[in-house]
Amino acid sequence: IRSRVGIFCIEEALTLGEIEKLAKQHTIEGVIIKPDAVFADDQAVVVTKEGRRLVENGNVLSPELLQADAETIPGGQLRVYDSTGRFYGIYQHDIRSGVIKPVKMFLSEGT
Repeated sequence: IRSRVGIFCIEEALTLGEIEKLAKQHTIEGVIIKPDAVFADDQAVVVTKEGRRLVENGNVLSPELLQADAETIPGGQLRVYDSTGRFYGIYQHDIRSGVIKPVKMFLSEGT
């Protein structure tokens, strides 16, 4: 039996009945995990003002559009935020080409 997947473990799992009870009590927010928490092992980066405009549309980014020195941006998956802390999604940084491509966007309405 699988008892753990990533940050999720069986000891913290809730039954549907428990979830329904929390929803009726209007206390479910206390157990909901934010999407970016799942990717906590990935490096977090912040986009510039110009980068924010591009990331809001799911565009490819270049290292210059991040508030970091290009040399300090690791290859692999990155969690992308704006300067207010708003999470936009997961991007993949290819060090050889310098391109930072969207993998999965987590945009909410009004973005």
